[in-house]
Amino acid sequence: MQVVCHTGRAQASRWAARRPRRLGLVFYLRVDLVRRGARLKGVVSVRRAHQDQGSHWHRLFISRSAAWYDAIATVPRLHAVEQLVAALAAWGFVVHLLLIGVAQLVGGQLAVLMGSTWLAAMYTPFACVLIYEVLLLILAIPASTTRALALQFQIVSLIILRNSFKDLAALEDLGELLAQPGAQLVLAIDMGGGVALFGLVAVFYLIAGRRSAYQASLRAPTPALLRFIERKKAIALLLTVVFGVLAAQTVVSLGQDAWTVLLGQGERSGALVSPTTPLFQSLFTALILADVLLLVLSLQLSDAYQYLFRGAGFVITTIVLRIALSADRPLQVGIAIGAVVFGIAILAIYKVWPPDPWSMDDGHAGAVADAPLVDEPKHVG
Repeated sequence: MQVVCHTGRAQASRWAARRPRRLGLVFYLRVDLVRRGARLKGVVSVRRAHQDQGSHWHRLFISRSAAWYDAIATVPRLHAVEQLVAALAAWGFVVHLLLIGVAQLVGGQLAVLMGSTWLAAMYTPFACVLIYEVLLLILAIPASTTRALALQFQIVSLIILRNSFKDLAALEDLGELLAQPGAQLVLAIDMGGGVALFGLVAVFYLIAGRRSAYQASLRAPTPALLRFIERKKAIALLLTVVFGVLAAQTVVSLGQDAWTVLLGQGERSGALVSPTTPLFQSLFTALILADVLLLVLSLQLSDAYQYLFRGAGFVITTIVLRIALSADRPLQVGIAIGAVVFGIAILAIYKVWPPDPWSMDDGHAGAVADAPLVDEPKHVG
């Protein structure tokens, strides 16, 4: 018994001797964990600081862009631009007529550049009107996506109607039209397509004038809607800059081509006959990208099925309009009419979309048909 007790005391003394070292190891591990936690918190705080700084610059850019848009898109400024465009269209028409007259008297390369028919002067005022319509289209994006699409329809319809003047200007004499059945058919298609698009745009406006309950709920002045409108203004301002750059490139390219013809180093190409066609093609490409971005941003406002489908349908409509601008006639007219009919169908279905019977939000989709089941989600469609 004495030997056993002596052995027990020895083991206890050894454990007692090791205890401070164990306590020191535990203390060291705890201190190390605290230090690592502090370093991790520091890294997280730095990352959050960078994220906050990035979001600050993002919000600053959006707010400044929206302020610049508001400064540009005022009623007095738009009225002044409208008066300027009207003056440029009138003076451009007169100058174009004078240049055609001088070209007929002088002849030479100037006659090659300007053409020989007086109807070619109609292109200049039409170009001014189309450029003004494009400006209205860009500035209408923050106010209404539907309004912007309607302006796209107007631009394409005016382009197709302008083709009628191009057909007549291509003739040396209007009497030649009677002897050319092919030219008669092309002219008839352009005229009929212009009238058809004119009527379809009117139908689109009639449908757009109907207000649905869901649309009214989206126009409530919520913080999410105000942020979305600010972003739309920033995108519209960016599109305005892009349009200005494209217009400047078109003017420079037109001047270079005209100078080449005057020097006798080239012939009158299609770029001189219709210099704004590449401009509108590039612009509609930019509009497609902007529409896709707006569709993605609108998901933060609402993820309702009918709202998403309408936005995607409008994007497809813009894509088809872009294809129509690049197509040859008479296929161009058919594609443009198909795009407008598709847009009308999308908007008409959206306007008569029934209320969600499983929704508890009366302001979102009107009155509820019957109470939703307890185990079903709030929005299922």
